[in-house]
Amino acid sequence: MKEETRLPDNALRELKPGEEYEPIMKPNKQYREVSAWSITWGILMAVIFSAACAYLGLKVGQVFEAAIPITIIAVGLSGATHRKDPLGENVIIQSIGACSGMIVAGANSVPQIRQKQKSEKSGNVKD
Repeated sequence: MKEETRLPDNALRELKPGEEYEPIMKPNKQYREVSAWSITWGILMAVIFSAACAYLGLKVGQVFEAAIPITIIAVGLSGATHRKDPLGENVIIQSIGACSGMIVAGANSVPQIRQKQKSEKSGNVKD
């Protein structure tokens, strides 16, 4: 039977005097964080969510923050594939994947800045 990892009792309350908090990821143990698995899935999530954000931004005029959906997918993926101690890898997947919003912002902003510069040179400026 798989050992269940839970937050300690003092994780969600103020510590009593002299009481110490023991984190889930122990500082004296090595965990997988940056691996081929986490980098590949992080980049894949960034590509998928960048495309989704760009489409929604152009079609609807609104975008969304992808960090939470990516985290949920990463946790589900690691559970479905029975990864051992996946917390560090999930953090990397989420961190890389969450860059999708910045990718879309850059991809949409640069052409708009150039268009505005062209309009200013031609005298067709609309404020």
